[in-house]
Order: sequence, then C-alpha cells, then structure tokens
Amino acid sequence: MAPPAVATTPGIDEITSISSAGNARIMMTFESETDMDVAYREIRDRVARVRPDLPDDVKQVNIRKESGANLPVAFYGIIWDEQIADPAALIERHLARRIERIDGVGVVNLWGNAKPEVFIEVDRALADAAGVKMVDLVQSLSAANFTMASGTVLDQDGKYLLRSLAAFEQVDAMSEVVVSPSGLRLREIASVEMRPPDRERYDRYNGHPSLVMAVVKESQANTVEVSDAIKAAVEEAQLHPDLKQFTVEKIFIQGDTIRYSLDQVITSGQQGGLLAIFVLMFFLRRLRLTLIISLAIPLSLFLSLPVMYFSGQTINMVSLIGLMICIGLVVDNSVVVAENIGRFRRRGLGPYAAALQGTGEVALAITLATMTTIVVFLPAALLSEGPTQFFMVRMVTPVCVSLVASLFVAVVLVPLASVTALGDDTPRIRRRDGVMGLLHRADTLWKAVLERAYEATFGNINRAYARLLKRALSRRMDVVMVSLFALASTVVPAMNVKCVNGDSFGTRRVTVRYGMPSDATLEEARVFFAGIEQLLEDEGDELYVQGQYIGFSADRGEVQVFFDDAQPNQPSFDDMAKAVVERLPDRPGWRKTSQLAQSDGARDDSFRVAVYGSDHDQVQRARDDLESALLRVDGVLGVHDNGTEDRSRDELSLNLSRDMSERFGVPATVVANTVAYTIRGAPLPRFHTDEREVDVRIRYRKADREDVRELMTFPVPTQSGGTVPLQVLADRNITKGDASLQRFNKRVSALVRLDLEPDDRPATVAQLRKVMRAYQLPEGITFDADHESRRVDEMQDDLSGALALGTIFILLLMGFLFESFVLPLSVLPSIPLSFVGVYWFLYATGENIDALAGIGMVLLIGVVVNNAIVLVDFINGSRAQGMERTEAVVQAGLLRFRPIMMTALTTVGGMLPLAFSEPTGEGIPYGPFGKTLVGGMITSTVLTLLVVPVMYTFLDDLRHAGLGWWGRLRAIVTRKR
Repeated sequence: MAPPAVATTPGIDEITSISSAGNARIMMTFESETDMDVAYREIRDRVARVRPDLPDDVKQVNIRKESGANLPVAFYGIIWDEQIADPAALIERHLARRIERIDGVGVVNLWGNAKPEVFIEVDRALADAAGVKMVDLVQSLSAANFTMASGTVLDQDGKYLLRSLAAFEQVDAMSEVVVSPSGLRLREIASVEMRPPDRERYDRYNGHPSLVMAVVKESQANTVEVSDAIKAAVEEAQLHPDLKQFTVEKIFIQGDTIRYSLDQVITSGQQGGLLAIFVLMFFLRRLRLTLIISLAIPLSLFLSLPVMYFSGQTINMVSLIGLMICIGLVVDNSVVVAENIGRFRRRGLGPYAAALQGTGEVALAITLATMTTIVVFLPAALLSEGPTQFFMVRMVTPVCVSLVASLFVAVVLVPLASVTALGDDTPRIRRRDGVMGLLHRADTLWKAVLERAYEATFGNINRAYARLLKRALSRRMDVVMVSLFALASTVVPAMNVKCVNGDSFGTRRVTVRYGMPSDATLEEARVFFAGIEQLLEDEGDELYVQGQYIGFSADRGEVQVFFDDAQPNQPSFDDMAKAVVERLPDRPGWRKTSQLAQSDGARDDSFRVAVYGSDHDQVQRARDDLESALLRVDGVLGVHDNGTEDRSRDELSLNLSRDMSERFGVPATVVANTVAYTIRGAPLPRFHTDEREVDVRIRYRKADREDVRELMTFPVPTQSGGTVPLQVLADRNITKGDASLQRFNKRVSALVRLDLEPDDRPATVAQLRKVMRAYQLPEGITFDADHESRRVDEMQDDLSGALALGTIFILLLMGFLFESFVLPLSVLPSIPLSFVGVYWFLYATGENIDALAGIGMVLLIGVVVNNAIVLVDFINGSRAQGMERTEAVVQAGLLRFRPIMMTALTTVGGMLPLAFSEPTGEGIPYGPFGKTLVGGMITSTVLTLLVVPVMYTFLDDLRHAGLGWWGRLRAIVTRKR
C-alpha cells in the first residue's frame, strides 16, 4: 500500500520495494537536483496519510534520508565481559546518548546484540488442562497492562489531567495476573522472565561478542569536525565506571580517511612543487628568477581561497586536487614571460625595454593559453547530472581562479621583478677573496655544472630537433603518416582500458562471505567460524591484520578483515587482501565469495540481470530458469551471495479447507492467528523500566512449538465456544516460497546475480549476453542486463560531450583572438595526439578510466594546446616581420623549444607524485587521474613539436589557395560585369 502512495512524490527517479517476513523496505532514488528536505516532507506526509490503512501489527515506520553525506561517518566495535546481562542498555545510556548530543550527529545505530525482552512461555499441557485458550490469554494480558489518558477534572486548586494507570512495575507482577474465572494465575501455566531473544546469529569482533555502533551525521555538518567530536566523546565515555568492562575499538572513522586522503594529496603536491622548482632551476640557472617564478605557485593558489570562501565552497578532496593540478600549470605563463624577457635582454635591450617588449610579445599567446584551460570547464553547466559534472563543478573554482591569478603574476609581477629584483646580468661581486669570493666561485660553479648538463642533454636535443623539423617540413606526408599510425595504435589500449564507475571510497578491509546449505546448523557454523577467528589471531601479524568482524547465522556468514594503516614497506593493498582471501578456508558444500572494500582496489566481478513481470510466481520461475541457463556459461563461478534473503526456500504451507471451516464456523483469520500465536507468539503492551520500554511477547514453550505433528493438534476456537484440532481444518504441504518479494518502479522484479572469473570477465560477459539474446522468455516477462552498465555509459556520454564541447569552445576562442578560422585548426592535432599517451600510459600501468580520469582528459585538452598556441603565435609574429615561412617555423621551434619543454616538464613534474601515489585502500584513488595528465602531456609535447608546424604549413597553403581561388573568382565576376 505504501509504494503507490509515495510513488507520486515529485522528483523520484527510481523506486524499489522489498517485502520479507517481518519487515518491508521502500528505497527511493531522486533526481540529483531534487531538494531532499522538501522530498522528505512529501514522503512523510504521504506515509502519514496511509498509516491508518496499514496492518495492525505494523509497529513502526522509519523514514530516513540517505546520500553520500548521510552514510555513517564512524563505526566502532564494542566488546564486553560475557557475564554482563544487558550490555546494550549500558552502551545506549552511557555512550550512544552522549554521541547523539553532539552537534552535527543525526542518528546513532547499535547493531549486533538484541535487546532483552519479556518472554511469557506457556506450557500447553497445563493450559489445556485448565481450559485456557491462547487467544483469551492474549486478550486478558493486554487488558491488564495499559496507561490511558482519561480526560480532565476540575478541582478547587485547578484543572488536572486524569490518567488511568495499570502498568506493571515489576516483571514478576505479570506472573500474578488472573487468567481464568477459577482464579488461575499466569505463573501456574507459564514462565515469565526478561532475557535476550533466542540466539539465531552470532556477532563477534576480535574474538569476542560484539556490538557495532554506526554514527550518521547530519547532511550539512562537517565530516572531519563531527568525526573528531565522536572520538573525543568515546574517549570520555570510556571513563565511566559502568563501561570499565567494555572495550570500544575503532573500526572506521571517515574523518580520518578524509584527513589521510588530504594529507596524501598535499604530500604529492609538495613533491610535485619541488620537482617543478628543480626543473626551473635546471633550465633557468638563475636563483632569483627561479624563486620569483616559484612564488607564482603559492600566490596563485592562495588567491583562490578567498573566492572559494565567499562563494560558499569548502576545501574538500576534489577542490584540493584542483589546486594540486595548478602546481605545475601556474608557472607556465611566468616561464614563457621570463624566458622571452631574457631573450630580449640577451639582444642588448635594457631592463625596462626588455620587460615591456618581452611581455607584450607573448601577452596574447599566454592569455589565450590560459583561457583555453579555463574554457574547458564551461561544458559542466551543459552536462547531465553525473560523476563527470560532479567533479568538474567542484574543481572549476580553484583551477580557474588559480590560472587567472597566474596570468596576473606573469604579465605584472614577473616583468616588475625582472626590472627591480634581477637588474643587470653583470656580476655584482667584485672581490675575489674572503667569503664573498667563495660565494662568487660557488655561484659560478653550480651554474657552470648546470650549463654543461643542460647542453649535454636538452641543448643537444634542441639542436637535433631543429634539424629534424627542417627535414619534417620537407617530408610533410611522412609526418602525417606517422601521426596517423600513432593515433591508430590507440585501438590496442582502448580495447583493454575500460571506463568504470568511479564510486570508490572506503576503508582498508576485505569481506569474505560464506553461503551454507539448508541442512547446516548454527552450532556447525559456530565451530567453523571459531576456527577462522583462531587462524586470523595466529597469522594476523603476517597478514597485516588489524582486526576482524565475524557475523554468522545458520545459513550465511560474513568475515570482514581490517588491515593496518598503510606503511612504506607493506605489500600493496590488493596483495594483502588476496592473501587473506586465499588463506581463509573453504568447506565442501559451502560457497565462499569475496569482495574488496569500495576503495581503490574495489572490483565487483558480478554480473546482474533484472527480470520483470506482473506476477511474482511467474517472475521467480523465469528467474530460476534464466539463472540455470547462465550458470552453464564458462567463466561463471556461481550465484553471488550478497548477504540478503532473495532466494526461494522450503516452506510449510497450511491449506485451509473451506468446507470444514464453514462447518465449524471458524474464520480463516482465527486459524492464522492461532498458528501465529503458536509459532511466533503474540506481542503484548510494552513493559516500562526506568531506562526504556521493553517488548513483551507471549508464546508456547519451545518444546510445544517445534514439532510439526504437535502443531497440527493445536485447538482452534469455534463460534460455538468449543475447539477443533488444526488438522481438521487444514492440510500441511512442503512448498517452495519466496524469502522476499521485490518491485522496481512498480513492476514485480527479481535479480540474477552471478560471480564471474575476474581474469576473463569481458569474454564471459560477452558470452552471457549472447546467451540472453538467444534466450526465449515466457510471455509477459522481460529482463534488463544493462541497468548497471548504463551508469558507465552515462559517464562515457558525459565525457564525450565534455570533450567535444571543450574542443569547440577552444577553437572559437582561438579564432576570435587569432582573427583567423584556418590557423587555429593547426593547433587541433595536439588534442587527439595527447590521447595516444593517455591510453598507452593507462594500459601500461594497468589503470582504467574512472570519473576523475575523465576530468583529467577534459582538462588535458585545455592544457596541451598551450604549447601549440605559443608556437603558432611566434610563427605568426616572425612572418609579420618579413621572415620566410619555413625559416619562421624553424626559428620558432628552435627558440620556443626551451619554454615549451619547461612548461611541459613543470606540469608533468607537478603531477608525477600524484600519478604514482601508492593505492592504500582509503579514500579516492588518484592514480588514473594523474597518469592521464602525465601520459597526455608527454606525447602531446613530443608530437606537437613536429606535427603542429607541419599542420600549420598545410593549413597556410590551404589558406593561400583559398585566397587565390577567391581572387580569381572575383576577377571573373568583375570581367563579366
């Protein structure tokens, strides 16, 4: 009834409902632009309207908002002395309530230890002998325990609220209730005690009974601040005397993970900055100039912080990555300006003239280069809501503001510094003795060493490049063929580098699940998992295990292994996780599956097929048949066990005989209630203690409700006041029943989820799709095997759209500033040539393209054209001064080689530490993003130095040919007139 009521809520994208014994869940996914506060109020209103129509035994309806910001920010494992009677009450009173009072904490959930209940267990033989029926017993006990508001009364002293109280104050008082006209008391036919429910599951942390505490923060609260406050509250709570016998151990703190990820990015940024400074020192060989250009890094980055603050943005992992990108980019403009000023100084111009002329010559080029990097973020406003847009929107402010600041530093501060701080190149140290002489000789020595090193490396490369460029201009088609071959070669890595969904964030853990056969017992599971506990305790140090959580019932179990914090000499996270999975034992007849945490090593090798229809039984049969067909495909390991009950199971069905029911006057609801009271028991009004409310349940003794034969002899009351055995009214049959019923977007659904061999997954998926294309489904049944892949497809579409729009914007911008439509096309080859390096580098390092790597590709198209713009601009300037085209191209390549290599190496150096940062299993993996930029910059720089000049000459010829054709056409038209 609830799904139709909430399905009309505006903004719903998907709605899934799962109904199982004892509970039902409805999960609604909203479109990303939906105001979730409004949606929450809409859902709450609709649920309140249908609440009176829900079944009477529905105790509670919980409505919870969940998103990336509402995931638990803290997990704690709590272990205690097994002699403590009610550990959950102490934890809730002294720890959970303290944490709930923290500003920013939304909900504190306690999992793994059932709260005590009051159980009234009736002896069937004594009750039958006394003539007490279960239905009458439930009614009399319900009437004996209540608290009721009875209106108001007036007195001389005022107006009072009248309340009728008949609540039990002690558990023992329940046993004194009179349950028959003869004065029989409850204690004479039943036992009454408060205790935990019968154990059906074990939860253990580090070898002890455990309770897991999960803390969910409010959506607007700062995760790091809330996490720190939680840790402080836990430390303070552990000082309470009632918690002395408890051990509270951290499992996962999201604030620590965020701080670790931030530290990793900052450390990589610091290393990249040092590499960039070393590159500048190597090329410039002037300490003061290097320091001046290096100051562009902190100055440009810090200028973005006020803009972020006043625009309401925060420093997070995405924005910090944007700042780290700029470490290598912000010095590019300053390098070009400083190098050009130095070139005019070497020609003999004075400081002021060199600063003005050198800056003015490249001002348009560096402005255009900066704008091309900024303009690639414009498509973010035009993309669909997805991970690509998510990252671009949060990266746009730090990157764009830093680049604009770097442009200001380059065109204003660097020229001023070249005049005021650098002065003349003539040495100021005249003396040749003492400390000053020593400094002079040291200064001369390190410059000479770097000069010889530069000439032996980049100097020779520069001269060789000039000779190669001359040869390339004379054999232009050879260059075109080589470029086309390089582009065609990307087919090989592109077939192996996959686009994956970038939902990767988590902790350093591996999860191993066990599925047990139906005849397994809880005791067998306890012995098996006790052996796993002992194994992890004995070999924990060797496997780098920090702790383990084990939870199991009679039909499934789960082992979560948490690893130590990342250390420099440890194996990789993948290797440690695989070692644990291989070491955990198998058992014949049991199914073992594993999955890494949703982190940098997370891989979901399962394959999902959703089956839809209108009838539950028909959908389940179609699901089972399709699953059987798919299991026969090579590479399929088995059915995935995700720890939820979504499979069929054996059920005892009672088929009511309508003839016998009408003959004895027994409605079907009476039969159902009798069976429910017999097996499950009946809930009674809750018992109130000083601390909380305690559930009360009445049922028959365990010995009276376990035997099926005894069940069929249970008396059912008739309308005449007598009783009739249940076996007279109903027949029993063993049938297959569904553990849960699912609906997706108001359609009946069932899920086929298969585990695949990870090493051969693409071939297996292709074979599975081939089988499904040929599979004949029953009429009215459909299936969808592409629901998960559509998320990846949407990301690919967003990425393709961003790349296409970014390229168009760059061409329009260059056409506007160059005042030419043809010449900007000569810069265009640098974009596809950069993808040669992207795919080959990712392929060589075994990485895939995630959302962050996609952002790197979009950003790359704005960065790689910078060097090409500077090169083409210099060619145009030389030709404007009367230089022949070929000579101008060669001269531009010879003179621009140094600044191009400097800007490329500073950008690559700034990203190298991030690209090769070791994945640890915590936070966002930065490797694919960094490697995308590094690989693209390397190949685009190398190939651009040759391909762009050659393409420039082709387009220049085309432009001249077009002008000639246009001139001849105009002449013909003029003669005809």
